[in-house]
Amino acid sequence: MIIIGHKLIESESLYEVKDVDSIAQTLPNSTVLVKFSKKNLKILNFCKKHSIKFAVGVKNLTQIALVNSFNPKYILVKKKLSLDAQKFADDYLIDAKILLISNSYSQIEFVAKNSIDGIIFK
Repeated sequence: MIIIGHKLIESESLYEVKDVDSIAQTLPNSTVLVKFSKKNLKILNFCKKHSIKFAVGVKNLTQIALVNSFNPKYILVKKKLSLDAQKFADDYLIDAKILLISNSYSQIEFVAKNSIDGIIFK
């Protein structure tokens, strides 16, 4: 299980970007974070074209299906979507890892019991 942002575990950092120029300000080999939207398609295309690792926050299964074509490293979802997102990823053999966005360390057990790829803390 992937755990990002827990105070007891050293993990990679994600850097939220608002535009393509912001990517240049991130550390080498870092993971870019972007929300899925039409206005961010330029960022997604840039990341895919330049093989930049990125995580993307989505709101529904349609967005997961669409964003998968950009080859994200992580797909970030809220709890309400997490079970369906993981099933979708498993059924369609998506390479991206599904991460539950959480504020509570108690959600680690939910992630483990439901075989979700991982969890990321805000």
